Amino acid sequence: MDLNLKGTVIIKHINYPECDKCDKCAEILLEHGIKFGTIIADKSIFGEIMKITNSQNVPQIILNGEYIGGYEELTNRLN
Repeated sequence: MDLNLKGTVIIKHINYPECDKCDKCAEILLEHGIKFGTIIADKSIFGEIMKITNSQNVPQIILNGEYIGGYEELTNRLN
């Protein structure tokens, strides 16, 4: 799997439909006027993403094509 995403994306795990950190990430991006997409990944896809990012964060954040981490990294970057 090649994680070649050019925009800004929140990658959620399907097993966490009520993810507070995911919702907070979306709010932060909206507050900063950043357009983004959301990918809801199943266990298999999320496992492949974790191999690429070396992170178990939920959500996984791609900001302008660059993997930055999860909620904490996003807040540090934008606040």
